[in-house]
Amino acid sequence: MPFCVTHSSQAERDREKVGHQLSLLGLFRDPFLRSALWLCVVPMIAMHTSGFSCLSFYSTFIFSASGLSPLNSIYASLGLWTTFLFMNLTSLVLVDRNGRRVLLLTSHVGVLISLGFLVLTINLTKQGFVGSAYGSVTCIFAFIVFHGLSLMSVPWILGAELFTQEARPAAMMFVSIVCWGTELVAILLFPLVIAQAGEFTFCIFIGFIVLTGSFTFWALPETKGSSMEEIQTLLQVRFDKNK
Repeated sequence: MPFCVTHSSQAERDREKVGHQLSLLGLFRDPFLRSALWLCVVPMIAMHTSGFSCLSFYSTFIFSASGLSPLNSIYASLGLWTTFLFMNLTSLVLVDRNGRRVLLLTSHVGVLISLGFLVLTINLTKQGFVGSAYGSVTCIFAFIVFHGLSLMSVPWILGAELFTQEARPAAMMFVSIVCWGTELVAILLFPLVIAQAGEFTFCIFIGFIVLTGSFTFWALPETKGSSMEEIQTLLQVRFDKNK
């Protein structure tokens, strides 16, 4: 149901009067824009703290550690990237049909379950259970399916939808910094952590998914089918309510 624009706060009217682009410092100085920025930053953090970068960049190593032969590990990695491409194309269709918030929450739940079973199957493989290696492969592919459903695409869409033209360049610049900075840290730390914690490293990713998923559930509004004016009014109402 579209949101009716009934009023505009003084802060919002002041922002509308500003014709120039906001700087990054100006973005942080505005409490309303800071609150909107969190709605973009947290899903962006979830993109890489879910374990995607580690599972994708180190996929061949993880498949080998799960019990596959070196050759089958390479084939599995090729299939993994093919699946990822397909799910990103599918996401483009579903994002406007099902909504941003629904897809993000679905991805969080699917990724959480996939990682949980991945820890279990890797443990079973170490204990000598026959066939559990293929269970690990299935879990990794399930992870990529649910991650590609929205966690790789929707965070970028939110950055474009939640900000007006004046604030959008600064917001997208900061969101990009968060995205690539989080990925860099995850990729550099993963080999160090997995050497100490083994398969239980994925429990860290599970913890991050629980945190970002909880934030998404409680804080992120649905923006599907809403105009820029309606989205800004919705955010302003929520911001005023939470003061």
